[in-house]
Amino acid sequence: MRIAVIGHFDNTDEGTRIVAKTIAQKLEERGLRVKKINISSISTFLEIRRFKPDVIHFVIGPTTLGFISTKLLSFSWLRAVTVLSVVHSSIPKKKILSLFRHDIALVQSKDSERVYEELGFNTRFLPNGVDIDKFKPVPIEQKIKLREKYGLPTEKFIILHMASMKRKRNLSVFKTLKQQFSDIEILLIGRENEKNIDWELVKELKSAGCRVWLKHFPEIEEIYQLADCYVFPAKNKTAAIETPLSVLEAMACNIPVITTKFGALPRMFDEGEGLFFVENEDEIVSIIKTLREKRDIPVNTRKKVLKYSWDNIINDLIKIYNRMLGEGYEKTDHNSISWSRRFGKKHSIQGNSPRT
Repeated sequence: MRIAVIGHFDNTDEGTRIVAKTIAQKLEERGLRVKKINISSISTFLEIRRFKPDVIHFVIGPTTLGFISTKLLSFSWLRAVTVLSVVHSSIPKKKILSLFRHDIALVQSKDSERVYEELGFNTRFLPNGVDIDKFKPVPIEQKIKLREKYGLPTEKFIILHMASMKRKRNLSVFKTLKQQFSDIEILLIGRENEKNIDWELVKELKSAGCRVWLKHFPEIEEIYQLADCYVFPAKNKTAAIETPLSVLEAMACNIPVITTKFGALPRMFDEGEGLFFVENEDEIVSIIKTLREKRDIPVNTRKKVLKYSWDNIINDLIKIYNRMLGEGYEKTDHNSISWSRRFGKKHSIQGNSPRT
């Protein structure tokens, strides 16, 4: 089984890129033959053709040029089935998108599923995953030591957000929280290499009393582990990928999570046990007040997220590959497919048992 994963494989800590790198890495760990190919390389077409993949899996941003590129690249090896991961909800105009259909689209939110099915895509639900071995809870003693390590107050209630420093992330809510509560610490972590940072917003947040750290943390799990609560206030559909990795990572560390009903989150989780879905700023303020006053509220966010470990997600992905290659797809034209026994014998990929 030969799988070409097409995406951006640089060192940028951006959601779509992280997903592409993780999928490729996890497939390689299963012993599969995987080739990571950078879509921005001028030799991409030839690399795919030389590799002769059984599956071409695209994990890229939702731009018109990106969709055109993926369709053109699929012609480099017509015997392969093509898979498109719909990681982000921001998609080109529907009329344009309908011209560049792939064999299957892996969707996350209900909205994206509806859009892609209307365009004639075969779809499967497959969200992003989380590394449950790296992101895990720590005892209170370790939490205090981590705060001391990073120069943070040990006694304050710390609210965390991993942020792209853009206004569409609705970060103004953190200014409101600082105004409402004098005894909280707000920690906002941004990317040091991010393009188009809103420096005026950064200035506003700092002036309001928020700590804004724009740098890379090799042990990012420690930042979650030292926090008391994670807040994800984004409402704009284009503000983040549809399954925000930071929400999954915070849940894996078993801290309370307050989030809007963003993207795939309400499809993946029921509210409760430390997971709070909110509609507005007032609800966030109210929940923070409750969490501060009642530190003994039962929190089991980790239990909720365990089924979305990367190991389980890759197991599901392998099953999708197996179904496509085992039962077969016959391409009747470049924009549609039908089931058939196209392959002389079934390809089978073996994966480990799901881990909980």
